[in-house]
Amino acid sequence: MRHDSHGDAETGRLRLLPWNGDYDGEFARLCRDAQAMQFISGGVPLTDEMIDAITRRSRALWDQYGYGPWAALDKQTGRWAGRIGLNLLRDWPGPDKWEVGFELAPGYWGRGLATEGGRAAIDFGWAHTPLARIISVTAAGHRASRRVIEKCGLAFQAELAFRGSLIAWYAIDRPSGHAEGGTPGHQTRECPLQEPARVSR
Repeated sequence: MRHDSHGDAETGRLRLLPWNGDYDGEFARLCRDAQAMQFISGGVPLTDEMIDAITRRSRALWDQYGYGPWAALDKQTGRWAGRIGLNLLRDWPGPDKWEVGFELAPGYWGRGLATEGGRAAIDFGWAHTPLARIISVTAAGHRASRRVIEKCGLAFQAELAFRGSLIAWYAIDRPSGHAEGGTPGHQTRECPLQEPARVSR
């Protein structure tokens, strides 16, 4: 996996670019897909206002912290495959609020790309941010997502109620001896925009 200090990253099959609005339309179509929204909103398409808040927040994270979600592109075709990367859960009840998340277009499910991109995000987190711990949150009953999170190396912590749903959360700690990247001030865990409850696929 290759990454650089500008935020770009690359895996065997994905180009990962800091979210800049170029793929807001593709993301909006994903958020209106009932199948894709099954574990996010009970299959109810997200409203335009909710989608706009998520995309603005994705850009704001990069502007404010220097890291955040990526637009994941299929290297073979150049097509947008999904939104993968680090994301701030401002209202998370624990002290560590940065998670690794992944939302892929249905055509890219079942190929191992969520795991590939998730591992890249964790790698990037250790190399370019001061984060001491990265978490991940998903619906307790979403077994496919839980398997991806486990393959990314995160350990199960607990199940709890969050945003009105029963969720399972996982965590991974910075490896010992792995120097912090990024700027210490960027570990601040606040952001003014909040997206609706998200569970990974």
